[in-house]
Amino acid sequence: MPPSADHSTWAGAGCPFEVRALARTSTASPTTMDERSGVTSTAAAAVSCFVAFGKVLSPQYVIWLVPLVPLVAQRVWLRAMALTVAATGLTNLYFPWHYREIRLVTEWVWVLLARNIALVALALVLLAHLCREARQERVQRANPP
Repeated sequence: MPPSADHSTWAGAGCPFEVRALARTSTASPTTMDERSGVTSTAAAAVSCFVAFGKVLSPQYVIWLVPLVPLVAQRVWLRAMALTVAATGLTNLYFPWHYREIRLVTEWVWVLLARNIALVALALVLLAHLCREARQERVQRANPP
């Protein structure tokens, strides 16, 4: 969808963080390394929001984060990677062996809770990083050298 004023109309549907993040990247094609880093950070934030806040969390969705999160900016890389590894590890700990018990409330539900907390924390870390980047960009535009 080409960038237009319609972004504000459909921004409230689904996960608003994803839509706003994707709308931010659709305004121009990246040409510099900083702009490409912004696009990958935005994509990682959008996917992490979809996985963490979506209606359905299939174990395969967590794998979508694996190629994206290592590409985020160095300022949040360590935290983002630690949370991705935790979420992926907890997902793999539960789903191959205990998937049939998903409808039952067993002691393994704590593994899923920890995984979900890691996914929400990852989404928040990446969104906070995007907000910081946007704020710095606004300041640089307002005060050119």
